[in-house]
Amino acid sequence: MSKAFFCLAIAAVVAVPTSHAGEDGATWAARTSAALPEIQTRGMGKAPASSPGVQWFLSDQPARAVVVLIHGLNSKPSGMDTLASYLSSRRADVLRLSLTGHDADMKTFQHVSRQVWLADVSAAMRLAQARAQKEGVPVYMVAYSLGALVGLDWLDSGMDAQVPCQKMVLFAPPISVSLVKRSVQLLRWFPRLVIPSLNSPEYRAHAGTPVAAYSALFDSLAHVTQGQFVHANIPTLVLIDPDDELVDAAGIEDLIDRYHLDQWTLFHVTTQDSRLPGRKFHHLIIDDRALGSEEWGRVEVLMSDHLGL
Repeated sequence: MSKAFFCLAIAAVVAVPTSHAGEDGATWAARTSAALPEIQTRGMGKAPASSPGVQWFLSDQPARAVVVLIHGLNSKPSGMDTLASYLSSRRADVLRLSLTGHDADMKTFQHVSRQVWLADVSAAMRLAQARAQKEGVPVYMVAYSLGALVGLDWLDSGMDAQVPCQKMVLFAPPISVSLVKRSVQLLRWFPRLVIPSLNSPEYRAHAGTPVAAYSALFDSLAHVTQGQFVHANIPTLVLIDPDDELVDAAGIEDLIDRYHLDQWTLFHVTTQDSRLPGRKFHHLIIDDRALGSEEWGRVEVLMSDHLGL
């Protein structure tokens, strides 16, 4: 799948009825992104009340770190469960965040903003920090695509300076996406319109992605770029397929050089042995089905070595 094909898909826009008319992003954020309650799926500790906001994957052994795990744009949060299970098996307590709009409610997705997603990440990082302090361990971030970008935006914003993030693993971070950005910006005046998704139905949260969500993504990208990654130069592993349809891998290398991100390490991965049916999607690199067992095994080793797990 080429970037040109992606841009053609953007032109095939379908409208979805709007609701909550007249609310701005700040009002919507206040109404939908309160501090996120916790739920637990396995492992040790007391199980808090159920909520769609976050889900804990707790290690069966004393934790060596707390990891905040963040999914991609219009991706099912559960698509990160392979990562969550692996990291918890390596003695990490994993908090898997669900960004606003990534449940069954398209109307909510049509009203997201940068502020809403920053509030989501802030709440999740504060929950992770509370557990890390209790266990006496560091906090790490592992994030894919949109999750990586909003995580970087949160880090550079300094909004939770008292919550240290010591290391990151970023899968296909969309910090260099100029062609797609220009295409979507043409539609910014139609935030409730929905662009059909080209992602695998097994991984996507909705059949399409509203322009509002893309606008929120590019708002985060603008803030991160304007901030020149000033707080982001911490030990970071970046993983990307050079044939990624949405993210310019060479552009990321240029950014690393331009902003002197000397604690970042970039590794190329390949989807050539992907076990997913149909056309290969090179942006999807988050589990063994997407990459193939051998390549995913290499990613697991890279992550473990980088995070010290």
